[in-house]
Amino acid sequence: MQLIDAQRFWLERNVPFVSFRFPEEAQITTFAGGYFSESKNQDKNPCFVIAPFDIQTHSLLFYHPAHLYTGDDAIIIETDGTKKSANSAMIKKPFVASKSEYLHQADRLIGEMKDHHFRKIVLSRVIKQPLTTADLPTVFESMCKKYPGAFVYFLNDGNNQCWMGASPELLIDFREGKARTVALAGTKKLDNSRSSSLVWGSKEIEEQDMVSEFIKEHLIGFPVENLKVSEPETHIAGHLAHLITVFTWESSFNEAIKLKDLLHPTPAVCGLPRNAAFQRIKETELHQRNYYTGYLGLLDESARIKLFVNLRCMQIIDNEAYIYVGGGLTSSSSSLAEWEETQAKAQTLLSVFPK
Repeated sequence: MQLIDAQRFWLERNVPFVSFRFPEEAQITTFAGGYFSESKNQDKNPCFVIAPFDIQTHSLLFYHPAHLYTGDDAIIIETDGTKKSANSAMIKKPFVASKSEYLHQADRLIGEMKDHHFRKIVLSRVIKQPLTTADLPTVFESMCKKYPGAFVYFLNDGNNQCWMGASPELLIDFREGKARTVALAGTKKLDNSRSSSLVWGSKEIEEQDMVSEFIKEHLIGFPVENLKVSEPETHIAGHLAHLITVFTWESSFNEAIKLKDLLHPTPAVCGLPRNAAFQRIKETELHQRNYYTGYLGLLDESARIKLFVNLRCMQIIDNEAYIYVGGGLTSSSSSLAEWEETQAKAQTLLSVFPK
């Protein structure tokens, strides 16, 4: 059967699976059956990992599948490893803040930054939209077509954790001794303008520079060789534009694994100073981020790491999509402009919902 039908079958039976497609690649990879756990098996088989924003409140999960499929057609549903899950946890629905609540939070944080308590804080919120489970495979298919430059995924852990997203942001890519990461921050809505005509304001440039400097400092303090840093460029992600700086260096697999834990969460999803901003986010936001602004992707032991920050994502609970969106606040931010930015970011997902 085709992938879209297989996904419906697995969803109906609450069978674990994840389908994902890397940026600028046509082929979709699907893991199915097996199980998610909080520890990685000692075998050398590839696994999928999904990590939360806050490791103290949510578990880092490793997915050890029973079956691996590539492409879109001719998926053979096997009974071994794809039995209906008997266990399903009750998932708490995230709090949906009103516009006035969000603006109050943003104004308070902007005031604290003007008083020099923080340099940057990323404030997020949740948007709720009806979306039936039966429509999810179609939405995933539409996202793959609409966002070729994003990491697109669709995950169900068999225990009522169901997530989907199209992330523009790489956390770390390692292969054959070469590693790469990016600093991606600053957002502008494209509308009908060309990316070449975009004029970046001081707020976006400052925000992107903070992330770049943070990554550069950590890389310089780490055993990396032949570090190269690109100039900031405009990166297009659907109808949005961001500033991006690319870092490349030589590394071993083990060093790359250690570095991902050192970088996460970057100021692009947290703030600066990082520890203080992290704590302030937990005190301010009325929802728990769960796996939003965590990271996820492929771990292929000693051969490949390809992980992305979990942005432009949603959690599906009881035929409702909870879309997580956020933006970086600095002392020069406008709370209303930040609200509008989160509205624009939500369109990445809302634009592929059934009409």
